[in-house]
Amino acid sequence: MKLFFYCMMILFLFSCSKNKIEQSPDAEMISLKKYDVEKGAVSIVSPELGGPGFEEISEELGYITNNDFEYDGSEKAVKGGRINLSTSSFPVSYRIYGKNAGGYGSSIYESLLYLDRYYNYIPGIASHWKISDDKKSFYFRINPDARWSDGSRITTEDIVSTHHLVTDEEILAPYTNQLFNEFRLSKISDYIVKVETDSISFRSFLNFSTGLSILPAEYLNKTDAKGYLEKYQYREIPGSGPYTIDQEKSIKGKRIVLRKRSDYWAEKERRNIGRYNFYEINMDVVLDKSMVLEKFKKGDLDYYYIDESLHWVKTFDLKNPGPGLEGVLDRGLIQKRKIYNFSPHGRDGIVLNMRKKPFDNIDVRKAFAMLYNRDAIIDKLELNEKEKMSSHFPGGVYESKSNEPVEYNPDYANFLLDKAGWNFRTEEGLRKNGNGEVFELVMHIDPNREKYFTLYQEDLRNAGIKLNLIHADWPTRQKLLDERRFSMNQIGYWGEHVPSPDYYFHSKYADIDNSSNLSGIKNNRIDELCDKYEKCFDQAQRERMIQEIDSIAFETGHVIFGFDGRYTGRIAYWNKFGMPEGVYKYNSEGGIIDIWWIDKDKENLLYKAVNDKSISMPIGSTEVDYYGSGSRKFR
Repeated sequence: MKLFFYCMMILFLFSCSKNKIEQSPDAEMISLKKYDVEKGAVSIVSPELGGPGFEEISEELGYITNNDFEYDGSEKAVKGGRINLSTSSFPVSYRIYGKNAGGYGSSIYESLLYLDRYYNYIPGIASHWKISDDKKSFYFRINPDARWSDGSRITTEDIVSTHHLVTDEEILAPYTNQLFNEFRLSKISDYIVKVETDSISFRSFLNFSTGLSILPAEYLNKTDAKGYLEKYQYREIPGSGPYTIDQEKSIKGKRIVLRKRSDYWAEKERRNIGRYNFYEINMDVVLDKSMVLEKFKKGDLDYYYIDESLHWVKTFDLKNPGPGLEGVLDRGLIQKRKIYNFSPHGRDGIVLNMRKKPFDNIDVRKAFAMLYNRDAIIDKLELNEKEKMSSHFPGGVYESKSNEPVEYNPDYANFLLDKAGWNFRTEEGLRKNGNGEVFELVMHIDPNREKYFTLYQEDLRNAGIKLNLIHADWPTRQKLLDERRFSMNQIGYWGEHVPSPDYYFHSKYADIDNSSNLSGIKNNRIDELCDKYEKCFDQAQRERMIQEIDSIAFETGHVIFGFDGRYTGRIAYWNKFGMPEGVYKYNSEGGIIDIWWIDKDKENLLYKAVNDKSISMPIGSTEVDYYGSGSRKFR
């Protein structure tokens, strides 16, 4: 039996080593149009109500727009072709709202507005917008050219019907209900909708304008919330975006295929220059992480995200490629890139519970940070691919530049621990205080992170502290955090394009369970800044407020910061793509299905090179820092 197994494995690995790159057939676009409605607004609507002539008087009416912004796509982009990607799971539903919402909404459905790379508003379905002086009323003018995939007009009736759906409790989505319940809508005309709220917060305008993906009233009005959940579980409700789900090629549980629409209404809008180039996006479901790499080597997948430093340094070594990449990576058939941009990075580290001993003492908190030898961990386990972090908002515009990384300093840490009263020792060398309490703690960790924390455990033991590491999955760790049943706990958060400091740092959440103020931090100045931040509609001012909050919170030592790469992503891809010089978008992780395209010349040469080992392709620069973000240090 074992012999049979080994033979099958050898056969499998041998088959994986043969690259199956083929010239991709020209995928075709699809049209879902049923109606042929001419462009522009209907003449019976007056200019004041958004009809013909509105643009000439919009400023006089108090409306603004933004047609002077930088875009991430390239004017060199060519439309056509197919890209083959992987996904770790099949969506539980095609719906974008309600219980088990999933799907690929941003490619199929659109919002009223979007944010540009500098977080300024730009047109989406709405061409113009207005905020009242008291910040409690918003007006949106629908672009008269906006169309659904069937060719019919998008009107304010669609916005009203979508809002009615997302606030209906029967969709079984409490968060969505809560997010949009604060708004009251009034239909002023077919093109202008009024949105009212009782709260004063920039986030209200942000949430409604960019967070509400619009659905067609024609379909929503034919069913109730329960019917919507059932009918559109695995059936797409028509959208206004550039793609649609190819129902024939998609296989439930195995594959999702998106097909480009030939009659997308916003194809030539400024925000879409050089975007949505692939006619077909094929996403295979691959559950086994190791199989993703093997399928990439074979050529079944066009793109591979290299998340492990060992793979980046060893497997994808240009001079000595790993198994399956010999004669491919070193000939330029596969390219590797480390990409830098201004995407906000997530937070990695250990949160300390300041509500109780021993971390109610700032000297103890500082000592624990100084005993975390991040340099050794980065050297031994990350092969020097990561850097020390010292900001709650690393990598983006919100990080404070004044936070200096805490360095490993066991001598001073021992001094601080003595100063804090843990200056007695047991026979085993463990610290204890004057009350005879031994310094022993528990930390629950992700089992995959044990190798990192074992090194920390050893340094703490050398300082007289016993740290017991307990394996726990995320739901268990989350429960302990929510119920405040921890002394120290591993944390990790995604980067935020629009931070919510109130949830993490405001003292009103410090002593209640189930809030994101995990450490129990309390600071009057932070509270003041959080309150001002929510009511500030100026992006530059909000950035300065967050930077100050970052500095103040950092000084409390409530978090022991971990490490990450200054880069945004490490990737490998088969050399058949054209892309903007930055590879990724300015401030996001990825965007390849948005801004890459098939370069036919490269694809033809790649096909020849796979079958003729005498042919090589140019190996481009491994590091890409087009936006100039790589020189920045983490704070």
